[in-house]
Amino acid sequence: MAPVTLADAPILHRLMNDPAVLAALLEMPTTLCTWRNAIATWREDPDEEDFVIWTTAGGGRVGWIGVNGLRSAEGMAWIKMLAVVPEAWGMGYASAAIRWVKGWLAGQGFPLVALWTDAGNGRARRCYERNGFVVAAREWGTTGPSKIPGHACA
Repeated sequence: MAPVTLADAPILHRLMNDPAVLAALLEMPTTLCTWRNAIATWREDPDEEDFVIWTTAGGGRVGWIGVNGLRSAEGMAWIKMLAVVPEAWGMGYASAAIRWVKGWLAGQGFPLVALWTDAGNGRARRCYERNGFVVAAREWGTTGPSKIPGHACA
C-alpha cells in the first residue's frame, strides 16, 4: 500500500473506467482530468486518505482504497471506496487492503470502521463480510455519478 499521488491519476482513471468496475459500482465514466482534480482535493483534505493497492509480485498497481472520517469525533472512520482491477478479482487483494487499512486506522485512533455498499454488489458484500463487517442498516435510494465539486475539466 502506498498513498495516492497525482502520478496515480492515470491508473485510477483506467481502473475506474473499466466496464466491469463501472457496472459493479454503478458509476459513470470519468475523465483523466477529473481524477487529477480529485486526487489534488483528497491530498489537501485532512479528513481523508487514499492508498494504491500494489501486487505482492511484480509491484504493479491493482486497486485503490480510500478512507474518510479522519476528523470524526465519533471514533469511527469510513472506507469510502475500494476497487480492484477485474483481472485481480478473487485473488485476495481487496481483503489484504481491508486488513491493512483497518490496522492503519486503529493506529490512528479509529477502532471502528464502517462503509456503504450496494446490495446488488454481491462480490463486494461477501468480501466485506469475510473481513468482519456486518450489516448495521439497510437503506433504499439511488445515487448518481460521482462529482468533484469546485473543479472544472477542460
